[in-house]
Amino acid sequence: MNDLKIFAPASNLNEIEFQLNEGADELYIGLIDSVWAKKYHRYAAAVISPNRREGLSYNFSAWDELEKAVNIVHKANKSISFALNAHCYSNETLDDLRLIVDNVYNLNFDYLIIEDPFLLDYFIMDGVNKTKINLSGDTMVLNSQSAKWFQKKGVSRITFPQNITLKEIEIIARQNPMIEFEVFMLNGKCIFNSGTCFCMHGFRFIDGNVLPPLCANIAAVRDCNSQWFQKRIQGITCGVCAIPFLRNIDNIKSLKIVGRDITSSSKMSLTKFMKMILSTASDSYQEIYCQYFGTNKSDCQNKINCIYHEV
Repeated sequence: MNDLKIFAPASNLNEIEFQLNEGADELYIGLIDSVWAKKYHRYAAAVISPNRREGLSYNFSAWDELEKAVNIVHKANKSISFALNAHCYSNETLDDLRLIVDNVYNLNFDYLIIEDPFLLDYFIMDGVNKTKINLSGDTMVLNSQSAKWFQKKGVSRITFPQNITLKEIEIIARQNPMIEFEVFMLNGKCIFNSGTCFCMHGFRFIDGNVLPPLCANIAAVRDCNSQWFQKRIQGITCGVCAIPFLRNIDNIKSLKIVGRDITSSSKMSLTKFMKMILSTASDSYQEIYCQYFGTNKSDCQNKINCIYHEV
């Protein structure tokens, strides 16, 4: 039976401590320092983020804070990852990305989370690969050959996207036994997830006007089931019913909680829930979910907030 680990978000040093106390085994964080924020400031307050979370409050702001974070996590014998998982990077960012990765290496992060495959050649094939690579779910690995290719390129862990079936997860993982895999478990919310995201992160402010994310526009269209969509957005998407299945696949290693952009109390609440789920001997996950989050049982039974629908 596989020992699954809780992979939880943090956005500051206090959250690092809190998440460890709540039972997180691995943490992931991002950084937008003053140099990056000033240089890649766009459109009346938007900052083009290097890690899919453009809000400054969702990120650490200084490298000395990251050094403290790494030390705290390693002292607790846990692991920590640095997110560098934007969908793409402009040519002007390349030198700055090089500096970021050098700092990540020097601070001894356990994993570097990337999405754009070019980073593998740009940073890993030059012989400097002290930090393991965790491939983001946004890269959309959906078949075994893709996983094999990324392993040859130096990837140690692959995060499955949210729009994948459990059967596909099992086939890909079993056919790639030397790769670690990670799955989404809580709080993904949007149905337009992973590589199918239509949200215009960092480009919402054009000529002083605020543009809503494209997915919000789609949800408002009458022909789209907007009521169902709104219920999903407001709830806590969940994959805990799949845990017994995932525990039988040896190289599924971690369960990811989404949420660097939520409140500290919400982050801790999700981690506490995951610790409770993994510690229980019961398989009544739906009942525990509904009780913990105050969710209507019919919504859970109808799988409105379910990530893996075939469980």
